[in-house]
Amino acid sequence: MKNKRGSCKFDSLRTLMLSLVLAVVVCMACSSKAMANDDEGLEDSSHYNDRSHYAKNIEWFGMNLGFGMNFYKIEYSYYSDQEGNKIQKLPLAALSLFNLQYKHFHFTFLELDLVPLYGMLGGGIRGGGRIPITPNFQQEIRIGSFFGLEALSLIIPFDGVFAFRPYLQYVYNTRNGSWGFGLDLPINLFKHKNDIRDGDGHSAAAQLVSGGFLLYFHFKFGRTPF
Repeated sequence: MKNKRGSCKFDSLRTLMLSLVLAVVVCMACSSKAMANDDEGLEDSSHYNDRSHYAKNIEWFGMNLGFGMNFYKIEYSYYSDQEGNKIQKLPLAALSLFNLQYKHFHFTFLELDLVPLYGMLGGGIRGGGRIPITPNFQQEIRIGSFFGLEALSLIIPFDGVFAFRPYLQYVYNTRNGSWGFGLDLPINLFKHKNDIRDGDGHSAAAQLVSGGFLLYFHFKFGRTPF
């Protein structure tokens, strides 16, 4: 029975990952087309070559789509052969709302992670600095951190953690939004105690802190300059 459940879980995870990969491919194709349209328009419009259009604006909606891993250590009171260092695969699908860009800093007022059980479920804020690659901020590097509360499924479903994720992003700004790639380095602080119970009722313990990485494609749209 356990093998059957494990097989179903693997099939579900594989289906989810294929869906995320397809979504990334579609988003990249759409972004490339939008970028080409933007470049045509930029040649005839000095407004979009002005520093203020890309430097000061708000993007209303966005998404991060990708994949990563979480590394942690676990100890069981019963399953001694299952103890040790573990690797958790983390599909990523996050919705970002109200993304503010102003001169040399940026701030996302709400970011929601939307993959329960197999990934992360929760939310928080994201912000940091902007380093222009081109003078008008059409291309830039962003460095900062995400802070939030998440639920990861390690020993039990929906195990609460405080998430701290330093990140590095490449961003290409377009007329109506932006797209790019990012790397997050999650540091998760767990709330559970040593007497936590797993699905079979046996006690288990995990380290207080886990870490890993997330690689993702991100895009935003609904740009409003100010």
